[in-house]
Amino acid sequence: MLDASKSWITSAGEADSYVWTSRPVSGADGATLWLVPATRDGLQVAAPFDGLGLQGNASSPVSAAGVRVPAGARLGADGDGLSIALGVVLPVFQILNASCSLGLMDAGIAKTIAHATTARLEHLGQTLADQPVTRQHLAMRVGGGAAFRKDIGVERHFRDARASAVMAPTVDALRKFIGRAVCGMPLFG
Repeated sequence: MLDASKSWITSAGEADSYVWTSRPVSGADGATLWLVPATRDGLQVAAPFDGLGLQGNASSPVSAAGVRVPAGARLGADGDGLSIALGVVLPVFQILNASCSLGLMDAGIAKTIAHATTARLEHLGQTLADQPVTRQHLAMRVGGGAAFRKDIGVERHFRDARASAVMAPTVDALRKFIGRAVCGMPLFG
């Protein structure tokens, strides 16, 4: 039975099921993972997502009050949740996070280029892109104040990209894991 509150579940209220972490059923060490259908009685999404970054994220707090989960819904062995999360989920998460970030930056750069090639310096009869320094700094810096306006579209990608740096696991934690793995060290210890 699950009785707990999670402060941030990705796709809360949108997903068909959630991967839920609990203490082990037997034993004091480790964590256990469960696949919990979102329709299970006792699950409640606190509120819809209303935050900066990551469009379509729908992350919100979720509470479980007396939610019954059958033993067959356990993912992996009792107490092995952390090793599953780090050994199976984390590598896939890193690849998906990197691909999402690449897509965000591609879109942001494309919109910045579109702005730089169409915005004109009327007194010079040139576009921003005609300026050598502008071409050297294609990103938020080139867009100047316009990059922060919603009608250009760059600011949304910038916020989305920034949000992924502070979501768990944070960029610092991911770098630590990657460094330890590359050096042949255990992820913890």
